[in-house]
Amino acid sequence: GVSWEEAGRFLEWLNGKLGRDAKGAPDKRGYYRLPTVAEWEYAARAGATGRFVVSVLDADESKLCRYGNGADQSLGALAWVNSRCNDGRARDTAQVKSYRPNAFGLYDVHGNVWEWVADCWEEKHSAVKADGGANNGSERCARVARGGSWRSAPSAMRLAKRTSFAQDHRRPTLGFRVL
Repeated sequence: GVSWEEAGRFLEWLNGKLGRDAKGAPDKRGYYRLPTVAEWEYAARAGATGRFVVSVLDADESKLCRYGNGADQSLGALAWVNSRCNDGRARDTAQVKSYRPNAFGLYDVHGNVWEWVADCWEEKHSAVKADGGANNGSERCARVARGGSWRSAPSAMRLAKRTSFAQDHRRPTLGFRVL
């Protein structure tokens, strides 16, 4: 339940605790930040070329409960739930590592919480910077979130899916991953 602005303040605090700032670090390890759209997708895909982290999920979404916390039978009789699986989590964020990781060993790239990334929203996905850097746009732009949440249908948990929210928007289905 954290806004993009709150995630940014946390990262400023974390970098300050470690003697780093957003302009770089005194050592070669860099600093803590949100991933860019390109970095998030590269890490989430881990070499996968289909809609999900493993190709079997493209053909059989009933197995999606093994890889991510999304809307399923445990959420109830809602039109968009994955009626072919039930992880028993219902209306809550799952503990990290409750599901199988992707090929890079990253957990929760499908569902659990939408993850804020550094970029400003662009209507076309093709507007993502070729160099992998963040699209910073205007100071008050809408920001991108990736991965879906415990309330998301399988279609919203696809690796290429993205959505946008105002920078100050908060909800129980929003969080972030530290890079």
